[in-house]
Amino acid sequence: MITECTEADFAVLEDQLGRIPRGVVGIAARSTAGEPLVVATAPRLEDGTPFPTTFYLTHPAYVAECSRLEASGIMAEWTAEIRDDEELAAAYAAALPPAPRAACHRPQAPRRAAGARHMPRPRPPSARWARWAPSYSPTTTSSP
Repeated sequence: MITECTEADFAVLEDQLGRIPRGVVGIAARSTAGEPLVVATAPRLEDGTPFPTTFYLTHPAYVAECSRLEASGIMAEWTAEIRDDEELAAAYAAALPPAPRAACHRPQAPRRAAGARHMPRPRPPSARWARWAPSYSPTTTSSP
């Protein structure tokens, strides 16, 4: 379940990312202590720029561990396992929600753009962010 992103969450996200978060519509996962781990993002930023990442891992410790796993080649191993094991492939497909199952392993930007009208609008950070980023505005086009 995606929960509301509070002002306190925005502050934690800025600390985690080292920049002001953009396109956030809510928190998709939290640590047991309540810290944001994953944000849900809108398919388009406030200025209309496409943002193809639905869920964005933000917690530095989890990002580091995922990077370590990916660098070890585990994704290629898991992809080969799913490809070669019919029972595992069926279990994997059954675990996915219906919409992603149909579009599995296709680029997600077109799918997200088509569903953009169903996503909540991103909530821009409050004016207090201007203290840390005087040039910030909802139409800023810096990288995600």
